[in-house]
Amino acid sequence: MHASRAVAGGRPGANTRAARTDGGHRRPPPTSLSCAPWHSGRGRAARRRLPGWASRRAAVAELLRQAVERGELAADTDMSLAVDLFGAPLYFRMLAVGGPTDDAYATRLTQAVLAALTAGH
Repeated sequence: MHASRAVAGGRPGANTRAARTDGGHRRPPPTSLSCAPWHSGRGRAARRRLPGWASRRAAVAELLRQAVERGELAADTDMSLAVDLFGAPLYFRMLAVGGPTDDAYATRLTQAVLAALTAGH
């Protein structure tokens, strides 16, 4: 469903003024709209089919905890967000883009995520 239709109640041609903020700029769609397919019955089934979902997240979290212990990451690092920053690009690349997830990509991704996590510290 088109975002303006979803915000306007799903009716084609419905008034979409409710989707505007002061100044006439469109607000981004609510998170619930952008994530709805993932939380649907089909989305839950797809997540169950992803191999090792929970164990991979746990392994990344452990590596991040070790980086905190070594002083490479700040102690107040949001671990859940950090794990998402590593996993989301990989799954997006595998599921949506179909691009390679070889060692070179993993290295570039790791460097980018670590740069983001250490920015400002």
